[in-house]
Amino acid sequence: MDILSRRPKPVAVRHKYDKVREKVDKLPRIEKRIELLKLLDQLEPQIVMMEEHHMNNFELRKTADYINYSLKRVNLLMSQERAKKELIRR
Repeated sequence: MDILSRRPKPVAVRHKYDKVREKVDKLPRIEKRIELLKLLDQLEPQIVMMEEHHMNNFELRKTADYINYSLKRVNLLMSQERAKKELIRR
């Protein structure tokens, strides 16, 4: 987020997206991986739009909030998968 204008930076959103995508790529179960990659693929056009188009502060913040919410949802689904795997292991 840019401190002076309080605008979310597209570079920061892209960085979070890339980190989550790398974690999803390392999942062992291919069914779960494909499901989560489909969710992430739906976010890609919005990230590109943030990076390439001029948007006012309201649109930029709204888009960034939607992307961050979706990334949190993917992280939650991954953590549920990890919890199931640990229960099976025990």
